[in-house]
Amino acid sequence: MITFFTALVFSYTIQGETVTVRLWVNSYEQCLDAMTSADNLYDFMADNVSDHNMFMLCEKTSVKSKELVKPRPRPDDL
Repeated sequence: MITFFTALVFSYTIQGETVTVRLWVNSYEQCLDAMTSADNLYDFMADNVSDHNMFMLCEKTSVKSKELVKPRPRPDDL
């Protein structure tokens, strides 16, 4: 399977200023796992830091992080 570098984008506002953080991972699936793991951080930021104007999402790029692994050709004598 071909996978693509993906950014976990976390954006929030603090005192009217927007802060955006991008954490790079190897695949969209890894990003979804990271997003699930960051739920507590998201909740903390929403309750204590940000003015509730925030989001978290996965942004896939077109840059391959892993090539498709092709099987070796079958020998002719089999």
